[in-house]
Amino acid sequence: MNNINSSSTNTTPIRVLLHALNNQLGVVMGSLSLMETTLETDPARTKRMLNLAQEGAKKMAEVILEYKNQMPPTP
Repeated sequence: MNNINSSSTNTTPIRVLLHALNNQLGVVMGSLSLMETTLETDPARTKRMLNLAQEGAKKMAEVILEYKNQMPPTP
C-alpha cells in the first residue's frame, strides 16, 4: 500500500488519499459491472469478480484507516 505522506511537494496528503480511493473504487465498480453481465452465464467468473470487489472495498477501508492514523490527534 502507498504511504499517504510519500507525495511530491505540490501534492497534499488528502489528494493522495483521494487518488488511492478513486483507484480502488474503480476496481469495485468494474467488478460489479462485470458481475451483472456474468451472473447467470458464468458463475465462476462472477465469483472472481465478487472477490475483486470485496478486496477493493477492503483496500479502501485500509487507506482510510492509514490516513486517519497519520493525522495528528485532536484535542
